Amino acid sequence: MLKKILFLLPLLLLVGCEDDSESVAGAEPQVETLSSVDDLPKCGDDNEGALVRVKGESSARICVENKWQFVAEPFKDTVAVANYTVYALGDDIECSTRELSDKSGIKVICNGDSIGVVYNGRDGEDGADGKNGKNGANGKQGGDGKDGSGCSLVEGENGTVTVVCGKDSMVLYKAICGDEPYDPEIQDCKGGVVSSKEAPVLRMCAGVEYDAKTQVCDGGVVWPKCGKAPYNPENQVCENGMVLYTCEDVEYDADKYFCDNRDKKIYRYVTVGEQTWMAENLNYEYQKTVSRSFCYQDRALNCNRYGRLYMWSAAMDSAAVFGSSGAGCGRGIYCNGEGVRGVCPSGWHLPSMAEFEDFFYKVYKDENYENVLTFFDKWTDLDVDGFPVFAAGMEHPGSPFFQDMGKIAYFWTSDTYESDPNKAKAYTFSEGMVEKMEPYFKDLGFSVRCVKDVENE
Repeated sequence: MLKKILFLLPLLLLVGCEDDSESVAGAEPQVETLSSVDDLPKCGDDNEGALVRVKGESSARICVENKWQFVAEPFKDTVAVANYTVYALGDDIECSTRELSDKSGIKVICNGDSIGVVYNGRDGEDGADGKNGKNGANGKQGGDGKDGSGCSLVEGENGTVTVVCGKDSMVLYKAICGDEPYDPEIQDCKGGVVSSKEAPVLRMCAGVEYDAKTQVCDGGVVWPKCGKAPYNPENQVCENGMVLYTCEDVEYDADKYFCDNRDKKIYRYVTVGEQTWMAENLNYEYQKTVSRSFCYQDRALNCNRYGRLYMWSAAMDSAAVFGSSGAGCGRGIYCNGEGVRGVCPSGWHLPSMAEFEDFFYKVYKDENYENVLTFFDKWTDLDVDGFPVFAAGMEHPGSPFFQDMGKIAYFWTSDTYESDPNKAKAYTFSEGMVEKMEPYFKDLGFSVRCVKDVENE
């Protein structure tokens, strides 16, 4: 029930939106003063809702349902809806409007209860037929009445709603908090005070508290939220609710490329079967005392074109810069196995001998991958599909220091040669031929291609 006693004056219920009568929000109702009770007129349909005061009585009377009834306290508020006047007692009233399901008008709701309906204007009735003329002439038919004007709602700021009926309009409020209008969709009302709904919604993610409005828990890690999806600010941005990948502020297609966040270089990748390989040679500089990488002929242009050449200890990250899986691996040390990250970017690892063999088995046995492997004896456009092999040559600790550029491509694996811990297994490519594993001294500088880690389901 309403916290106030509300009276909708039925005298105005049938007044359409084009009626010339005026109702003003906050106006005091007219009260007629009578000398005595004997002067009270009969309460009926003709004066339903009328207000009178009898001298000597402390309260006014109102005509309701054919009976004069006392009003408990003076009227304090008047709410006007188009040409319908609502009188309200007391404080703390909240009124809103809702369009009827059949679009015929607008329902007025105060404190959860309906107090009346504002109907749209209706078509005027047809005029009456004219009377028969003299000498047998028929009278003319009356013309149609003018169409009434419909009403509409226009939402404004701070929870306001304007009711527009023809040329007339009136501002209402979605809700009132104390004496201040507010919009319940974006604001809260507590204790008569309006506050924003931007307050955080706190939840737990693996023991860490986070704001569910701006963050999301994914895999036990808290990420910023973009729309409904998580994103990583290190290599992603959120624009208009969409996650875009960036690398040093350069946007790229994540379906074909990835970003090495260590030095912000972008690499193409290719998927063959269940493996995803880099389609370019790694070009990350690794210089750790006896574990080094090189540009062919020490020219930076060759690094940009062909990637760097790595000693096996550098390829394995023997200095444990990025993890412990390849720590200490170098000349004279047996190190074998899959999943060694080595010098590769985060989420990728140095391929093992078995992974290379699986790759080439699919390339040569599965017709779906027959065009994946392409050999280039000189630099060409990196934007080629598949697994382009660039003949980057090698770095040699003896003389000549650099050999075979344009002729042979060498790639390290993560496996030590079983018969000699000073050698590691590598794949070599020359034009028209793939030489399977060959053992090479670990001091040589070869290219590196990385394989993407398999994500745990």
